[in-house]
Amino acid sequence: MFSEIKTTMEPEFINSHGSASDGTSGNLDEIIETVENYSILKDLPQIKERFWDMFIVDALIGNNGNWGILVYKDHIDMIPIYDNGRLCFHSINGKKINPYHYIVKMENEDCNKPVEHIFPNISLDKINDIIEDVYKAGLISDTVAKFYRTIMYERYTKVLEPVYSKIKERNVDTGRTE
Repeated sequence: MFSEIKTTMEPEFINSHGSASDGTSGNLDEIIETVENYSILKDLPQIKERFWDMFIVDALIGNNGNWGILVYKDHIDMIPIYDNGRLCFHSINGKKINPYHYIVKMENEDCNKPVEHIFPNISLDKINDIIEDVYKAGLISDTVAKFYRTIMYERYTKVLEPVYSKIKERNVDTGRTE
């Protein structure tokens, strides 16, 4: 578990209350420091990028679960993206952050990068088709289906789309092309 990795870091994390972290917090600084510096993790190719990919996808779908690594005798791999684990519970310096506000501020280039490559691959039509299929299967009510369609549309248009547009404008202004 990621919490076990965090609690074995040297030097140990000191939380906002001045005591050693138990590893269960969603402190974004602790997570990034662990990903960048823990001996097992720091050598995994693209682990930091994968974390931020999960952060962005989970912000879109409102996910709150787990993510991790697979440890083999001769190598370590990331578990395919399936959960972020602490999306709704992230904090910085002991202060809870809203992941949507964090993304929109565009203050962290590591967080901006996945928006650039993930956003063009998001299809609201396909997402709505999945929601419709789940509704037709009788697994959710019409009210819940409407809620999911609305919340996905809002996150897409109010969070990811404006950030993506700003990134593309910035790329044009700096002459960067994909």
